[in-house]
Amino acid sequence: MPNPDAVTGRTLRSGDTVQLRYRLLGKPELPLEMAGLDREEHETRFRMDCDPAPLPGLERALVGLAPGQTRHVDIPPGQAFGERRPELVFEAVRDNLPADVELVPGRPLYTGDPSGQRAWQLRVVERTERGAMLDGNHPLAGHTLRVEATVVSIEAVD
Repeated sequence: MPNPDAVTGRTLRSGDTVQLRYRLLGKPELPLEMAGLDREEHETRFRMDCDPAPLPGLERALVGLAPGQTRHVDIPPGQAFGERRPELVFEAVRDNLPADVELVPGRPLYTGDPSGQRAWQLRVVERTERGAMLDGNHPLAGHTLRVEATVVSIEAVD
């Protein structure tokens, strides 16, 4: 069982459980809302290298921090949501799109898997004569994420 008392003066490492406060910083034009994110401060708890971190690429930057320490982290696209891939932007003809959905730029559309679960999110870029240009990239693909992260506490693994 983890012993929180055993981490006085200790820094964060793989396998530890961390209580973390974080918020996204950076350019105002970053499409955070479209990605389901915001600039508010959030608090979370996860086990390093075992549970998913709240943002991709964040774990690596936390290693070595002690409780109470804050770090400003730049997470490059390759460690966050990937580089933009031009081949994921394509035109879809109207007959292949849901008839009951208005094709408004920025609107998400979802593909489904055979069980009816959402499998892939596309966004409408613009309407065309034949249908719409769609973008399958994550809204934050190609963007560096600037994050402020503060370690609140560490529970060490025994």
